[in-house]
Formats: sequence, C-alpha cells, structure tokens
Amino acid sequence: MAALKVQEDKLAHFSDREKKHFREAFELFDHDGSGFITNDEIGVVMRRLGQNPTPQEVDDMVRDVDADGSGHIDFNEFLVMMSQTKEKGHEVELRQAFRLFDSDSDGFITFDDLKRVMHNCGESLSEGELRNMFTKADINRDNLVDMKEFTRIVGNE
Repeated sequence: MAALKVQEDKLAHFSDREKKHFREAFELFDHDGSGFITNDEIGVVMRRLGQNPTPQEVDDMVRDVDADGSGHIDFNEFLVMMSQTKEKGHEVELRQAFRLFDSDSDGFITFDDLKRVMHNCGESLSEGELRNMFTKADINRDNLVDMKEFTRIVGNE
C-alpha cells in the first residue's frame, strides 16, 4: 500500500503533455500490446528520450520501480521510473549551476562569487540586495553557501 502511495505522488509531478509523450513512447515499444515492456525495451525507450543508461542501470531502475514484482514494467511503473530520471537530471542541472558560482571549485560560494556572477549576467542589483540574497542562502551563517544550501534555495524555485 505504501509503494502505491509513493507511485501516486511521483505521477502527480508530470504534466498531461509529459504523460502523453511518455505514453506514446511506452506504446511504441510494447510490441504485443500486453501493457508492459521488458528491460531491453526500457533501455531503448530511455535512449529515445535522450537518456543513456547502462544495462546495469536499467536493471537497477526496473528493480526499484517494479512495485508488483512481476519482473517487467507497466505504464505507471514506467512513469515512476521516468520521474526518477527527471529528478536526477534536475540534480545535475543544480550541480552545474553551483559550479558557475563556485569560481575556485572549493565547494563554496562566497559573497564575491555571487556578486561576480550577477554582474556578469547583467543583473543590476544593489550591494544591499545582493547581501540580502546571500544572507537568505547562507542558512548556517558561516558566510559561505555550500551545495546543500544552494539546493534549498535554487532547487525550490
């Protein structure tokens, strides 16, 4: 019952357009119309959707979302898998954005890093506005913003 609740929560994050796109991809590879696809077919679908999983990654993903233990993926399980892929993509984007700010790659963003990036982006914010932004991001008040703090601020937008 708990696995079903988790599935429903993940499915709610997709727009109708995304679900339609995934349904079309799913049906394209459900050759016999059985309502499920195999591990090999999952890999092909993901590559068609711009992902590049290894066979082991596909096996792991199938095992993680195969809520009914059938050994194959139905459409709702497929959507859960795609939501996990989407979340991982978001994490990658956040790490890339963090690196833009972290000019010396020390794992922290300083106030000067924030100032530099905002200036380079053409943002005309006052020193006070920048300080306010930085203070909101610096949750532990150590005058540095680490990846966790950055994710809390940027990832929630």
